[in-house]
Amino acid sequence: MAEKSTALQRHSYGTRQSPTAAPQGGAHATALSKDAGTEATAQYIADLLLELRNMARGANLPHLAYFLEMAFYEAFNQAHKGK
Repeated sequence: MAEKSTALQRHSYGTRQSPTAAPQGGAHATALSKDAGTEATAQYIADLLLELRNMARGANLPHLAYFLEMAFYEAFNQAHKGK
C-alpha cells in the first residue's frame, strides 16, 4: 500500500502520451511488447483516473473521488503486477 500512496503523492500533471502507438520492428517486436503494452495502457489509465479523482475532490464530490481512487488502485496494480 505504501507504493500506491507514493504514486498518489508524486503524480504530477503534464503531458502524457497514449500508449496506443504500435511498436516498429515486425511480429517479433510486437510479441515481445504485448505485456509492456498492456502495462503501459494500465499505467496510462491510472494516470487519467488520478487526474479525474483530483478533479472530483476539487469539485467537492467525495463519493465520486472515492470510486475513482479505487479504480486508480486497480489500474496501478495491473500496471505494476509482477514487479
